[in-house]
Formats: sequence, structure tokens, C-alpha cells
Amino acid sequence: MSSEPELVVFEKADSQIEASIIKGILESEGIPVYVDGELLMDEFNMSQKLMNMSGISIEIAQEDLERARAIVASARDSGKAMEEEE
Repeated sequence: MSSEPELVVFEKADSQIEASIIKGILESEGIPVYVDGELLMDEFNMSQKLMNMSGISIEIAQEDLERARAIVASARDSGKAMEEEE
């Protein structure tokens, strides 16, 4: 019998855009991602998210944590290198 993996907070994004970018990077590497509040229907939670009062939790399986850190660090380093070239 297969059990669901234990999810941990990988990072708290400052915006929905940042959360979406990180999610896309990780998913492109085969790491399933859950972004807290992606499907919010509750008006209070939606207002909290829109006002960015609580940050946006990006959750992944515990077993993917180290690989995800390396992938996102590499992507951020690549982005910095591109900025320096401009």
C-alpha cells in the first residue's frame, strides 16, 4: 500500500508570480509541487493572499527537499549571471 509523501514547506514566496516561477522550475525537473492557496475559494484567505500578508507557502515532498534546493539555487545563479551580462 502506497502512502502520500510527507509535505514540507520548501520556501515562502513573496508573490504569486514568484511562487508560480518556482513551481514551474521544480515541476520541469519532475518534482511535484503544491502552492498553498492556489485554489482559494474563501474570501478571507483570498484577501490575505492578495494583500500578501502571509506569504505563499511552496510545499514539496520531504524526500525531494535537497534536490529542489539545488535546482532553485542553480536557477537563481543563472538568472544573476544573465543580469550581469546585460
